[in-house]
Amino acid sequence: MEFRVAGGCRFQTDNLEVTPEEYYIKMEILSSWNLGNVTVKPIEWGLDLGKKQFLVGEEQVISDEQTKNRNLTLIIDKPCTDGVIAFRIVETNPD
Repeated sequence: MEFRVAGGCRFQTDNLEVTPEEYYIKMEILSSWNLGNVTVKPIEWGLDLGKKQFLVGEEQVISDEQTKNRNLTLIIDKPCTDGVIAFRIVETNPD
């Protein structure tokens, strides 16, 4: 399994939501956009479970119950400093 690291500068230049000049002052939300080989979008359970991929989301979106019911493999939970899960990475199992 390979995870690529992209620094903040790359995020700012590849972030198509706003221009670099407006990055800190105007943050319009797009429904979908790409950052390198990563697609940022809401999870569409019916479509996204049909192919092998990683899903990243908050624990409220990818809960323990969702992980179990949708046959997802937990890769990692990343906690905040207070121990609350900031985001979760799971892998789909379409087979």
